[in-house]
Amino acid sequence: MVKYYKKRVGVKFFVAFVLCLYPLFAKVHYAKVEPLEIETIAAKVSGEVITVKEELLGKELTKEPFIIIDDTLDHVDLQAVRSKMAALKKMIEIDSGIVINLQESIARKNENYDRIKKLTVKSKTQKDALFFDLVATKNQLLATKKELENFRLQLADMEARSKHLEKTIADKKVRAPQKLLYEL
Repeated sequence: MVKYYKKRVGVKFFVAFVLCLYPLFAKVHYAKVEPLEIETIAAKVSGEVITVKEELLGKELTKEPFIIIDDTLDHVDLQAVRSKMAALKKMIEIDSGIVINLQESIARKNENYDRIKKLTVKSKTQKDALFFDLVATKNQLLATKKELENFRLQLADMEARSKHLEKTIADKKVRAPQKLLYEL
């Protein structure tokens, strides 16, 4: 009876050993692969989704966008802003020329008024007319300078708006280079 017990233990040991080795020689192995980190990538701006590249699902992404959001109106707005900026630059250039001309005009009118105000042959009305003309030209110069500063402020606003639109357009193309697209 002792021999039978030893044989049976040996057979059990042998069967258990073979069963443990069986998975090592199997042709098909199943393993669940999951990412170590999952990042949620979202567009920074809202809008209608135009294109989604679903064929990239499960693949590594490149610098190319895999989601494209409609940016048609942003391009139209950007073009309008750029044309306004060009018009403002022309207006600033024109007003700068006007300021130079008004400064020269004021210098000459100042010389004329200084010469005539000391003359006794000229009437008070003539002297006053020259003075009021000089003051009107100075006021025109101040108004033109004020308009010039207003144009410069508008141009700065348009430049900021242009940069904002360019960033919005860039953000409407969702990219995630060197990332694996796990789920849409």
